[in-house]
Amino acid sequence: MKCMSTFLKEKFLLISLLLVVFGCEPEMHVQQNEWNGTEFEFEKTFQRSNLNLGESSQLIDSENRIPFTGRVKRIGDGKTVEQVYLDGRLNGNSIIKSDGGARVEATYSNGELDGSMRIYDSDGVLRSEMRYDSGKLNTSGSD
Repeated sequence: MKCMSTFLKEKFLLISLLLVVFGCEPEMHVQQNEWNGTEFEFEKTFQRSNLNLGESSQLIDSENRIPFTGRVKRIGDGKTVEQVYLDGRLNGNSIIKSDGGARVEATYSNGELDGSMRIYDSDGVLRSEMRYDSGKLNTSGSD
């Protein structure tokens, strides 16, 4: 019976230790935010920070001083801008629409153009399409 009691105590201690070690770690997930406002409000809420010359800038939340992750929609200066950021860098689809109806759609990865950039006129007709690979214009004509 003494062996069983010692075994149960050791098992209890091991489980307790595992819970403490693995159960108390902070969760590593990205919180999704959505920000909507005017261009003026955007300029007051965020700032851009360049890490190194030649690198893309980061969008920093002015209040808590951390890179922004989430969707931004801002209206002003004759256009509407919808963009997605991950750790302060453009990441995903970006759409800029003029009040007249023309628009530019582009895809970003880690702050750089990466994928198609399409330019549409005010009637929605595709006028130009370019492809970027990691920030560089792909001139080979193939995807």
